[in-house]
Amino acid sequence: MKRSARDEATSYEEVSSRKLLFTSRCYLEIAIAKRCRLHKLIRQRFALALKIQQEDFAMEMTSSRKIPAGSYSTSRRELQRYIQPVEDA
Repeated sequence: MKRSARDEATSYEEVSSRKLLFTSRCYLEIAIAKRCRLHKLIRQRFALALKIQQEDFAMEMTSSRKIPAGSYSTSRRELQRYIQPVEDA
């Protein structure tokens, strides 16, 4: 049996519609993955800032001498000790 021009046009539209849907779904998955990675980095940065703040506060509380503001500097290696990987949710 021969297909009519109308049937062929309909099947072409269905195929192109499926391709578009697949492509859109792929872009959505990529966007979600990027957002999750960004949120992970934000959580890690916040956790690091909190650890540093707690360490500075504890040091001020236990220190018998006054440390002028800005004189305490932490090396990069010391900061890396406090970075803990955050697992993806």
